Amino acid sequence: VRGLPPLADPVALRWEQVPRTGTGKVRRTPLLRQLTGTAGTSGTGRWT
Repeated sequence: VRGLPPLADPVALRWEQVPRTGTGKVRRTPLLRQLTGTAGTSGTGRWT
């Protein structure tokens, strides 16, 4: 694949390190902030 930046090293988290709701769903915005330091997303949101 050309034109894409290199990927960062994988991050392995234990269950208790992943922010979750009371029903066990992953809280994606806090997880993104935890991993990247920002809540901003990449891309346009378009899949095609």
